[in-house]
Amino acid sequence: MLNQSIIDSIRNKEKTDYSFGAFCYIISLINSKSLLIISNHKKVIPATEYARITNEKEVLCSYVINSTYDSFNWAKALNEIARLLRLNRGKDIVISLNKDFIHNPGYWDQNNYLEILEFDCFDTFFRNIINAVFDLKIESNYLILKANKIDYKEVIYNILKHNKDKMHLDEIYKAVKNKYPDIKYQNPREIKQYILNDKRITSIGKSSYYQLTTWKGYTGSLRELALLLTNSHSTPVAISNLAKEMLKHRPDSTMRSTTSIISQCIMDGSLIQYYGNYVGIPGIEYDDSYNAIPQSFDEWINAFKAFTLKHNCANNTQVKFASIEITYTE
Repeated sequence: MLNQSIIDSIRNKEKTDYSFGAFCYIISLINSKSLLIISNHKKVIPATEYARITNEKEVLCSYVINSTYDSFNWAKALNEIARLLRLNRGKDIVISLNKDFIHNPGYWDQNNYLEILEFDCFDTFFRNIINAVFDLKIESNYLILKANKIDYKEVIYNILKHNKDKMHLDEIYKAVKNKYPDIKYQNPREIKQYILNDKRITSIGKSSYYQLTTWKGYTGSLRELALLLTNSHSTPVAISNLAKEMLKHRPDSTMRSTTSIISQCIMDGSLIQYYGNYVGIPGIEYDDSYNAIPQSFDEWINAFKAFTLKHNCANNTQVKFASIEITYTE
């Protein structure tokens, strides 16, 4: 590698005052040798422009190389590495110098590969160039570009994957905060956007629990679960048994919550309640031994009418019911 101090030393020793451009030109005339010049902007300066170089502060370093290496597109390779360095990286990027650059036909003029025996020499030289120009860490011919940005979607996904079970939003936020104490988000709600936008993660009903979509298990709402399980029975199901059955599919819930959901379904007409604390699906005709509990005033009147007919109550009989005097006339 040639830098300014080396050139100045040569000038003083030889007592010459030739310019840097002239020095480059002289080196390029040496048999089987070329000069690779890289500016402090990580740009390759072509040999055709040696003569125009007058500002020596523009030059970062220069390399005397085998002329065979001229077939490699240095400018393209350095531009690609510079581009990768500018990217926002949520995780480390590992680049194979052999596969992506040295043995990549796209970086050689007219597919002019070096002889296989020369690749080892070029490999060492290429790694030295990359290390000097970009000051990057190279391990076993792999260039490692460290993460420079937090990819919250990936972080949350890996937290759930490592946990191997559903997690509450508060638990997820705490895990993220432990991993990155200085994150800008101050409460769990602020990271929820990354969960909702990740198709690999699904919510469990309307709760704040989340799991991976690849995991088995019911993830719908408790209301949908109550209707699904009730419909799976050929007869009305006891409310207590239905609540317990719901808990098997949604262990994150409670008996109180499942029972409350069943009551809401009865109130909105999604389920019909039968005497004896049973529920069934509207529109399904069950065994006559199950009698539905009326919900509206009209239903109560109709039920009372059916009762009198069933038990052969006398016509024009006056009956008192819950302080309301009702006269039923056939």
